[in-house]
Amino acid sequence: MLRELDAFAPDVLVARRAMFDLPLDRLIVACRLPFVAEVNAVAASEALLLGEARVPRREVLRERQFIRAADLRICVTDEVRDDLLKHGEQEASTITVQNGVDTHLFSPDVVPDREAAEWKGAHDRVVAFCGTFVDTLDSGTMGTAMQMVMDDVPSARFLFVGATAGAVSASLGVEAGHDPRLLCTGPVAHARVPHLLATADVCWAAFNQSYTSPLKLYEYMAMAKPVVIAAAGQPVQVVTNAGCGRVQMRGDAAGLAYSVSALLRMNADERRELGERGRAWVATAGTWAQAAASMVKAMDTLQEAPRRKESRPRY
Repeated sequence: MLRELDAFAPDVLVARRAMFDLPLDRLIVACRLPFVAEVNAVAASEALLLGEARVPRREVLRERQFIRAADLRICVTDEVRDDLLKHGEQEASTITVQNGVDTHLFSPDVVPDREAAEWKGAHDRVVAFCGTFVDTLDSGTMGTAMQMVMDDVPSARFLFVGATAGAVSASLGVEAGHDPRLLCTGPVAHARVPHLLATADVCWAAFNQSYTSPLKLYEYMAMAKPVVIAAAGQPVQVVTNAGCGRVQMRGDAAGLAYSVSALLRMNADERRELGERGRAWVATAGTWAQAAASMVKAMDTLQEAPRRKESRPRY
């Protein structure tokens, strides 16, 4: 990899931690370029949430060295940045650049997916979720809330973009493969996701921690869909600042269900107004182009620094 770097002659090395990526470790040690670490979460905090079986101690130690080797640390949320500062990282070289979305790909003008549109029918209300059921999602809260919504709004249907029926059944405690009110697409190409979300009347999610910066939230908003979340931290700030939906406390299944039902009962113009607010917010404050510009600006000082004459300490 060093040969490829020398041939390409970059100014800065940017890397994101990946578990068990030993070649990356060796590259960071040997590379004499300024090094920027992208940080989505702090492994030590994830180990407390998920347990050592999911985040082994050796990975916590490895990430600590990964972060300390960096000349600049770019965190996806202020919560992650604050977590790093608690572990002793320098404030001046630890910044926040939030995630974003491609507002050209995710647009309210895309044509709805034909299969999903036929499943929806002419009158049913669709609540959509995009993604897979990872550990940071509060699937228990979502499962309870979904059943409450279906009891409260009989016409409600639930679309799961990217998740299989088996995963939805296991995570939410339902029989997803046998209920016509549920559509689970399984893995789909990224380019098809906007067309599937285009059939939604409301988009939703629930999270079990406060440091996440979920891409799905930005994608929902770029599609001009009203949003309901049960969460804490940055997702709450984004939805609140945009005025594009409703937020509930983390773990509040009844509140989540109430908010989803309330939005489903709104008329189309009221939902459209909420969605347009979200679209306007991401267009001005949440695109990938804006995130990239912020990162480049932060890296300008690194590009002015001379290349390292010696490799970093081995770890």
